[in-house]
Amino acid sequence: GVDFYDAECSGGQNMSDAIAAMNTVKNTHREVFMSFRMSNGVNEQNINVRGIEDTSLINGGCVLEGRWPVHPNEIMFASAAADRLDVGVGDVVTIKTNSAEENFIVSGICQGFQNMGMMGYMTLDGISKLTIIPEPISIVINFKEGVSFEEFEKEFRASYPEDEIVNYDEAVHQTVGTIATGMKLFSYFVTVLTILIVAFVESLIVRTNINKEWRNLGVSKALGFTSKQLITQVILSNMPAILIGVIIGLIVSPAAGSKLMVAAFSVFGFRKVELTVEPLSFVLTAVIIIGVAFVTAAFRGRRIKTLEPVKMIMEE
Repeated sequence: GVDFYDAECSGGQNMSDAIAAMNTVKNTHREVFMSFRMSNGVNEQNINVRGIEDTSLINGGCVLEGRWPVHPNEIMFASAAADRLDVGVGDVVTIKTNSAEENFIVSGICQGFQNMGMMGYMTLDGISKLTIIPEPISIVINFKEGVSFEEFEKEFRASYPEDEIVNYDEAVHQTVGTIATGMKLFSYFVTVLTILIVAFVESLIVRTNINKEWRNLGVSKALGFTSKQLITQVILSNMPAILIGVIIGLIVSPAAGSKLMVAAFSVFGFRKVELTVEPLSFVLTAVIIIGVAFVTAAFRGRRIKTLEPVKMIMEE
């Protein structure tokens, strides 16, 4: 849901062309953010629009349907804005300003974090049909392969010593890093919760089984079985059910996890989230669940050590 570029500054067309000619720069394009009142004939909304000089230079982004706008009469919507306007690819929206009224074809639907998914995307030529674009506007810069921000900044400062330049790549990674950290914390919470649930349920099952089989365990102990052997029997008796549960959980978890991620990012209007899980994570999950169940059963099974067959016979 994020498109990446390396740096950003503010300036006009001449400055953009001069930066594009620098030795450290691969390409540049200009962008502007504006807000317009839009309607599909039924619904009407104020939508923030990102005007992009050349959408072919966009690096990244998550297009769900269609494509980025190329022509002046096209517009793309982020999923939350598309849902709010109730439009899809091929539909027409009308944008009104004080000086113009124009129709635009929806060329695509994407999803992203910007403005909580309430975004539209147009070419600068498209915005020019509606209003005068103010100057200066943002200049988006992509470096040549292997060029660092420091190298570019040195070259940039030689020509524009007073202008502000932003390390956009670093800023985006900080934002994405914050989201990633939140997801990691959530995964840790789920892990701890899973351990507690497995331990609690296994504890109840083992306790119930021991109470139910208490007399039979006493008979087994009288026949020569040791406490260790009986505890092992109790532990292994639940293992088939645990293994079946783990296998079913690992099969279902990718699809369920993707739906959970969609629900988590629904505030941004996300419609699709791909959840990628490393194979090692599946193995660790299985080991943790089986290990917790094993330890819990062994801990609860210690009660068998207090079993005294002779005392049971005398009480009967």
